[in-house]
Amino acid sequence: MAAASRAPPMSRIVFLLGSFYPNFSAVGYCGYQVQKCLAESHDITVISLRDDTALPLEDQHEGLRILRVETPAIKQRNSLRATGGRRAQLGLTALRAKGALKRLLSPATIDWALVRAYLDQLEALTPAPQAIVPLVFPFESVLAALAYKRAHPGTRVLPYLFDDFADSGSLHVLKLARWLKRGRHLRLERQMLQKADAILAMHPLRAHFEAPFEQPLRDKITFLEHPLLFAPKAQNLPPKDATIRLCYTGSLIGKVREPDYLLELLQAIRPADPMRADFYVMGNNAHKVQPLSGPRRVEIANHGRVAKPMADAAVQGADVLLNLGEAQGRQVSSKIFEYMATGKPILHLAYVAQDVVSGILAKYPLALCLLQERDRFAENVRQAEAFLARCRGRQLSFDEVAALYPEALPQATAELMERLTEHDVHPPIQAEEEKRLMTSSNALTP
Repeated sequence: MAAASRAPPMSRIVFLLGSFYPNFSAVGYCGYQVQKCLAESHDITVISLRDDTALPLEDQHEGLRILRVETPAIKQRNSLRATGGRRAQLGLTALRAKGALKRLLSPATIDWALVRAYLDQLEALTPAPQAIVPLVFPFESVLAALAYKRAHPGTRVLPYLFDDFADSGSLHVLKLARWLKRGRHLRLERQMLQKADAILAMHPLRAHFEAPFEQPLRDKITFLEHPLLFAPKAQNLPPKDATIRLCYTGSLIGKVREPDYLLELLQAIRPADPMRADFYVMGNNAHKVQPLSGPRRVEIANHGRVAKPMADAAVQGADVLLNLGEAQGRQVSSKIFEYMATGKPILHLAYVAQDVVSGILAKYPLALCLLQERDRFAENVRQAEAFLARCRGRQLSFDEVAALYPEALPQATAELMERLTEHDVHPPIQAEEEKRLMTSSNALTP
């Protein structure tokens, strides 16, 4: 009898990222969707931050091995959070101020303690990884992965970028500091482009990479969409009544994503039926959402910060979903894909005309995108009223949405990552060109 063929060994892929299960960051949640697809045929390890003293240093979740790392600053922050009380809150405030000052005064906005923590964990892995996928943010994950590659040249490094590092609006504390450090930060990004095997990046980052970097380096980058389009879980929903139910979930942050215009718009709308807007929010502007009720006025409720399953259930129970762009119009909120996955109508308010979320929603048949300008207010009210009357009760199937945005399916990114893990699908940089590019900086050191 012929011997049964043995399945090939699973390749070992390690992801480096920030906050992960159970306290997912937006980037961590995107990575999680891809990791679940890869875990069916690959050995997946996730190295993330230990952002809570209650979390073990090693964990398992849905086929993923999770290793958590800490720096002295993270340990101190976790300890204060666990202590609680006014003194702990004052300590946390002082710690945040110290961290901001350190970032402001540093030659580059890099936490080298975090780079070392990631690298130490990578070096301790047995067996060694075949590929490392650092997720940005934090950019420290890229530096640790490339430092590991220097000692282990056979390991492939595939940075997966959701945000740009050099031009981040929040990371570098002040605009002046961002401008002064930009040259150093671009050199770090250049090292990433030179030394990584391939790079995945969100579409809005294309403009960031086109200006400062040569075509041979840009050829390493594959631009793609957020991997967040997946069928929502079925919910046991209460029977519908005559009330039009609207829902907003997410952050409200001053000078980034403010609710004032949306709240005024909702109060100006005069629908045929009663209307209720439920907000499930966090951030320093969440308090602006004040409860409201009365004749011929929308009812508004602020539920504050809730667990994600509760927010997901609220989205499933709504008739229309509300979304706000961010001030610069460059960031894609991950929840827009979760919204679209429901197939429900979406009312989106943008701050700028070239808002990237408005561009994404241009293909979505049940979307209305409005620009938050004062001289447009009356027309925006009219359009919102017409949209609610026209689209209430309508819903696309998940298959219809998936056909519109196949690139946003987590499996699409997982399949691309599999190919990049095993093969170089981009044209290699010629030796002389690579030598010229490498003369600017060769080492990843503090």
